[in-house]
Amino acid sequence: MFKKIFIILAIFSLILPAHAWGGKKYSVVMDNKPITQDSMKKPKYHFSAGNRVYFGVIAKKKFKDDVIQYQVLHQSDKVHLGGITIVYSKRARLDYEDFYTDYFVPRKAGKYFIQIFELNNLHTPITGADFICY
Repeated sequence: MFKKIFIILAIFSLILPAHAWGGKKYSVVMDNKPITQDSMKKPKYHFSAGNRVYFGVIAKKKFKDDVIQYQVLHQSDKVHLGGITIVYSKRARLDYEDFYTDYFVPRKAGKYFIQIFELNNLHTPITGADFICY
């Protein structure tokens, strides 16, 4: 009996993460150089403050709208909970149906998060990524 329960739990622990990752419709890749096929395979998430951070938003099929909005948030280390500030926000028209690339320059060291929204739903991000600047 214990063996059956263990096997079932092992199967679910393998299937659920794979299903959750495989079901993602959008993803974000980041690099300190313009986004290429190589940077999509090995994205970076550690950068230097004051330098450009390039990012690409990739849609598995295509975006639902032709405009997206993205926000870059900075989390302060001086506040115990919260301390999140929007440091950059931009609304951009998409040139391609399945990807978008751009860059921004984080001014301070710390923890950051980028979140991407479709214009028809600005309450729920479609994807995001966190990264650190030194």
